[in-house]
Amino acid sequence: MTLTLGKSYKADDSERENKVYFVDYFMNRFQNRKIDKALYSILKKYDDCEFYELTHIYKKSSDIKGCFAEAQNLLKMYAKASLVITKRIHCALPCLAMGTPVILITKKFDKKRFKGLISFFNYIGKDVEGKFTVCVNEDSEGFVCNSNKHLKYKEYLTKISESFARKSTASNIADYDSSSFKFHQKPKKISKSFLKFMQNFNL
Repeated sequence: MTLTLGKSYKADDSERENKVYFVDYFMNRFQNRKIDKALYSILKKYDDCEFYELTHIYKKSSDIKGCFAEAQNLLKMYAKASLVITKRIHCALPCLAMGTPVILITKKFDKKRFKGLISFFNYIGKDVEGKFTVCVNEDSEGFVCNSNKHLKYKEYLTKISESFARKSTASNIADYDSSSFKFHQKPKKISKSFLKFMQNFNL
């Protein structure tokens, strides 16, 4: 259902920012040498962008409105990103929905989670047969772009969701204030020297 989020959160291309987000990429990063090397060759094209680190890992909270607010906060950042690199399928799917270029990192190919979905994504890592694969689409200028393989499913799910919403008495999506949420996250800037480190790490 996260493929339907583009209806509410997609940003106009004119609003896109020169930002690349790494979402939970740095967990066990030193075990991803081939992935680092593949990403280095891609990220050289994004020299005008600033790099930021984000995570989907939070402490358990009973503040439900705060949790929704933080989810919205993340979606709004992803919607305007030039590129998102993530190990989280529930980050990658919303990015597809919003038209944000995204690369899914598949250190291990989880057949239960990825089967039937992997063809939607740009991905780097293990494929269904366990082989290391770099499967990334690029536009005419060499920047990462998403495929259109998910679109018919997105349109179908959106149609079903809208039909359900019309029958529901629930109001439209609320715009929660995340400023008071205990675990409100701000992107952590990554030094550009990180790219040089990625290159040297794989020599």
